[in-house]
Amino acid sequence: MRLANEPLLMELADRFYSGVTDDRVLRALYPDADLTAAARHLGWFLVEFWGGPITYSKVRGYPSLRIRHIPFPITAELRDRWLGHMRTALAEVAIDEPDKAKLWQWFTAEAEVLVNVP
Repeated sequence: MRLANEPLLMELADRFYSGVTDDRVLRALYPDADLTAAARHLGWFLVEFWGGPITYSKVRGYPSLRIRHIPFPITAELRDRWLGHMRTALAEVAIDEPDKAKLWQWFTAEAEVLVNVP
């Protein structure tokens, strides 16, 4: 897979949000009853970030994780919950192991940077 494989990255986002749906702590951060839009936005972001079409920028604007997450108090616990659901989603999607490793490395680094509450 080249990392910009749109169908696989969109599936990754869908599977990730399937886990978030059942996580009462993370779920509380999302005001919408339906997480379909959140999954779509994450998928578009990943596709664009990894070299695919720029749908995210066209629809949502400049793709800055820090700017988008500033309003949310993100603790180490939330980071770890988020990463746990992403690890599960990565295991469920047919992405080559070297690409999974690249994605996981990126997810863990970005999640660490987004923690904004001690």
